[in-house]
Amino acid sequence: MTERSLAHIGALVAQRRKELGLTRSRVAHLAEINARTIAAIEEGTQWPRPDTQTKIESALQWAEGSLADARTGGVPEAIVPSTMPALQGRSDAELWDLITSGTLDPGSRAAVVAEYENRQVAQLPERLERLSRHGLTAVSRYVAILLESAPSEGFVRPADDES
Repeated sequence: MTERSLAHIGALVAQRRKELGLTRSRVAHLAEINARTIAAIEEGTQWPRPDTQTKIESALQWAEGSLADARTGGVPEAIVPSTMPALQGRSDAELWDLITSGTLDPGSRAAVVAEYENRQVAQLPERLERLSRHGLTAVSRYVAILLESAPSEGFVRPADDES
C-alpha cells in the first residue's frame, strides 16, 4: 500500500473531529493530550506516538489502529461506542449526569458532551430574551459576553426543572 502524507492524515482527523461536532481542545481534553498536538496532527506537521494514537482514536470514535491503517492507505474504522446511551428524550440534567458519571468511554463522553453543549447553545437566545423581559438587559448583555468567551467546560449542571 502507498503511504499517505501527514497532511492527508491530518485532514482525516480534522474531518472526523468536525463530523463529531468537536473542537480541537475538546478532542485534546478527551484524549488527555495537549491541544497543540491535535493542531500539529491536523496541520500535517506531526505524527503521533503510538500511545497518543490510541487516545486520539478513542476520542474520535475510531477503532484502535485506524490511524496507522489510514497512513498505509486504509480507511479509519468508525465505531459505535459500547457505552453510548440513547440521547433522545433525555433531559439536560440526565445528560449532565452521564457526562460526570465516569462510566462512559471517551468517545461516548464526547458525543454526550457535544449533544449537551449543542442544546445549551440553542437555548441561549431564549434565556437572554427572558432576562431582557425581566428588566435585566445589562445582566443579559454581560452573560452573553461571558458565554462567548467561556470554555465549554464552564457549563454547570442544569436544574431538573427549569422555568
